[in-house]
Amino acid sequence: MLAREGYVLGEPGERRFFGPDPAVLLSVDFLGGHCFRPESDDDPDVLRLRVVPVGEPVPVDISGDLTAIQ
Repeated sequence: MLAREGYVLGEPGERRFFGPDPAVLLSVDFLGGHCFRPESDDDPDVLRLRVVPVGEPVPVDISGDLTAIQ
């Protein structure tokens, strides 16, 4: 449902925003609407992935960085 309708639910003044958990990030719906690309980092112990929406827009979408530090 979030992939179709956006990552926010509720009426104005009573909105709830949803960030993806690991299950959502790996879901077919999320992967079909978002692109992951590596981002450079000066620290070799840091892995950074950029998440960008692609395809048909939804009313409220998400983008950002996922960072893993070894």
